[in-house]
Amino acid sequence: MRKLLAKRRNVEGKLERRDIIKDYSDYGFQTYAPLSRIGQIPDRNSNRNVVKSHFLSTYEGLLELEAGLSPSVMEPRIKAPRPKVTKGFISRSARRELELMKTHQALKEEKGCVMEKKPLRFLFKTEKPVPRPPTPAVEDPPEGDEERELAIIFLQKVLRGRSTQNQMFEGKQRRLELIQELRTTHALQKEEQDKKEAEKQVTLALQRQRDTQSERASQIESNIAGLSGGVIVDMLDFLSKELVRLQEERRMHAFTLLAERDRRIREAEESGRRQIEERRRREEDEIFKQAVKVHQDTVDMYLEDVILGSINQTADAQAREEIHRKAEELNNITYAIEETRNSQQSEEIVAELVYRFLIPEVQKSAVKERVRQSQKRHLQAARSVISGSPGSSAVSQPPFPSDRASSAVLNDILSQVEEAVPRTVTPRDPGPTQNSLTSDPTADTPNGNGKHAD
Repeated sequence: MRKLLAKRRNVEGKLERRDIIKDYSDYGFQTYAPLSRIGQIPDRNSNRNVVKSHFLSTYEGLLELEAGLSPSVMEPRIKAPRPKVTKGFISRSARRELELMKTHQALKEEKGCVMEKKPLRFLFKTEKPVPRPPTPAVEDPPEGDEERELAIIFLQKVLRGRSTQNQMFEGKQRRLELIQELRTTHALQKEEQDKKEAEKQVTLALQRQRDTQSERASQIESNIAGLSGGVIVDMLDFLSKELVRLQEERRMHAFTLLAERDRRIREAEESGRRQIEERRRREEDEIFKQAVKVHQDTVDMYLEDVILGSINQTADAQAREEIHRKAEELNNITYAIEETRNSQQSEEIVAELVYRFLIPEVQKSAVKERVRQSQKRHLQAARSVISGSPGSSAVSQPPFPSDRASSAVLNDILSQVEEAVPRTVTPRDPGPTQNSLTSDPTADTPNGNGKHAD
């Protein structure tokens, strides 16, 4: 039956933790009233602690006790409480109590005012059939469980009977002296019975005094236990609340750590995506720039080709026109000079051409020949030094026939020019140049361009 009751109390099969505060606040719990079936045997002879006095059981005893009490006990010591005076400053507890009263009154008024519900015009009740109760079913016990249960019940009966016999035997052993005393008392004579009765009264008085002292001690112990129990209850309540707070704080800390880790993971993923998007955007921008640059370069090249072509064509046309115009001007000038020119001017033109073109070319070829001859002498000297014939470099070679022929032709041309040209110096012909023409042509020094310095 106990198992069935326990199962009925916990139908859902949930596991409940032990509530220590609830156990100690319930005075019917096993801590205060242990059960004998779990191994603890309470004292069944609790009647011995009951105080039996004629002062309490008889009216005369009560009058005697009342007469022995002091008059101060009969006077009441209750003082009437002072009326509460409302001052200018209201304490925090009073303010909180006033706020609570106002809140309670507002809630009560809100609950009291019930809005009247208007009847629904088109509402009608749909009657549902009464659901059938579930059919109870009893599971068949497995084979052997019933016999085992009967054997266990029988064994429990035997153990209970044996425990009862042991309790009776222990009680008999504890009161064995009283039993023997009773047996001897009933067997004595009247005088001895009176004596024994007097001893019994003394013994009972001592026993009552001892019981009173033990009751007072037990009352003190119970008060101390109650106080210590209250302190322990408060301490356990505080510890349980602190434990719950610590668990909640740890749970919140764990939640914050998980949220921080999720935030960091999301930030890392977002930064990765952002970097990929930025890289893709840079690539797309670069591709767009390259495409635009190609288009711009193509347009620039096309425009440059068009402009250069048009410039070349325009320049070619302008150059041709300029050449034709210059040619016509030169032809006109030449024709005009030819018409007005005499023999002396023709000779001057020939002399000018000889001075400006023929003589510099002859001098240039002579200078080149001299340079070649000097280089050839140096090459021969180097070859002779390399071949080991140093004496051969000291022998001077005679001039080549070509040199002699060129020198003779140059002298003939100069003599003819001197005879044809008058001795007067023209503005175009400086003196040093004329003197150089009459002198030895080998002594002339041309400039870097192979021409005489003007």
